[in-house]
Amino acid sequence: MRFALNILLLLFWFAGLSADGLQAQRLGVKNLSIQSGLSQSVITAIAQDRNGYVWIGTEYGLNRYNRHGFVTFTTTEGLGHNHIHSLLELADGRFLIGTTMGLNQ
Repeated sequence: MRFALNILLLLFWFAGLSADGLQAQRLGVKNLSIQSGLSQSVITAIAQDRNGYVWIGTEYGLNRYNRHGFVTFTTTEGLGHNHIHSLLELADGRFLIGTTMGLNQ
């Protein structure tokens, strides 16, 4: 009987905590698309660097996102191929970029 009472009191205590102001954390979700500057809608790789930039590889280039917009890198900027397969940040902060035509730095 005492065990059941303790469980009941514990349940009321937890219910009181959730009603007294322990609210769920609200996460900001933002939809990133071609309309917001992404070079292509098929994402093939994604990584975040030590400076907080999000790098997104697509079938048509590498995109760097900084919460305000995108900068896109393609063969025009020196990539070996626009189709990005993988991203890997090295210890010195540089990225290895795996493309259809091999690795780029």
